[in-house]
Amino acid sequence: MRTFVKTLLVGAPILLLSVADAEAQRLQLVPRAGIFVSGSDLAEVTSTVGQVKAEMKGTLGVGLGLEVGIPLSPIGFRAGFDYATNSKLSLEGISSDEDEAGAKLLAVTGDVVLRPLPRLIVVQPYLVGGAGWKRYAFEVSELDDSIEDLFPEDQTDFTLHGGAGVDVSLGPLALRAEVSDYMSRFELADGEERKTQHDIFATVGLRLRLF
Repeated sequence: MRTFVKTLLVGAPILLLSVADAEAQRLQLVPRAGIFVSGSDLAEVTSTVGQVKAEMKGTLGVGLGLEVGIPLSPIGFRAGFDYATNSKLSLEGISSDEDEAGAKLLAVTGDVVLRPLPRLIVVQPYLVGGAGWKRYAFEVSELDDSIEDLFPEDQTDFTLHGGAGVDVSLGPLALRAEVSDYMSRFELADGEERKTQHDIFATVGLRLRLF
């Protein structure tokens, strides 16, 4: 009996470490969906009709991530993207029918995922931070002629990425809720204004173990 107890006491931690190690090395796919909102105006420009403020409207946002953890560590790594599916470039200050144009946004980043707190029963909070590229695409032909030439058809730039989220464990699956901000610079077609832009995604998804 004593031998069994000793074996259990010695073996249990090893077993738990092995399970934790295997868990940490799992490759996980994380599809997400939610909303996109712009946290700042794209630009303020002067046209023939006066001062015009341009911003992107909120819309459906979708995302996908591929994540892997470091064994016995609270740190993981993720590659993924977020996509604003059907936004609008809105121009405040133009009184014509051409005060909006189709707009899309795609952000692709590599991130570090940090879980600074231990899992609380089934809940695991985390922080995410990284960098990558962000691309805007606009249907500039839909804009008023007085402002059309000021906006590029598309623009790709470096972006920083930061956010926070929580996983809720459901056995082999986990629900994930996340809010994150993509920070970059937006430049008008004439190069006269280069402004910091914040693009925010609030999403809910599933964390799926691949193996």
